[in-house]
Amino acid sequence: MVDELGKSSEFNWAALFVRSLDEQVGYLSFLNLDLKQYDHINQKYNYEIATEILFNLFAKLSGHLSKEELSEGHKYRKLISDTLEFLPPFKTQISRGLTGNSKSPVFNQKNYKMLKDLMFDFQLKLLKWIEVHKLGTPEMKDATKSVVDL
Repeated sequence: MVDELGKSSEFNWAALFVRSLDEQVGYLSFLNLDLKQYDHINQKYNYEIATEILFNLFAKLSGHLSKEELSEGHKYRKLISDTLEFLPPFKTQISRGLTGNSKSPVFNQKNYKMLKDLMFDFQLKLLKWIEVHKLGTPEMKDATKSVVDL
């Protein structure tokens, strides 16, 4: 690729890939501080956003995974999706009053713990795969173990 000054540059997809993984893992760590918190900007609970990030990380890694790893990842994805659908941590309760109906979230600790444990296990598995397949940020002592040329 040549810019308007005639200087040649090379797009490094691998560097962008590693940076994207790092950013998503970092944001996931932030969300994990309080998965029950409601994000008013995104109109979702943090556990919903974290789940989307986990699924996105899995999709990004899928091209590098073995058939067994892919199968295991799909099982986690289905288990988490089914848990969110059938055993959500929050359900909306409608209360009828004199001034009309009101909606309020009702928290279920048992469902939350089950989801949180599944998400944590899947996150550990994804991080292990990033490390095993050498897709993360390289260690300074051995820069050859990265997809990015240093």
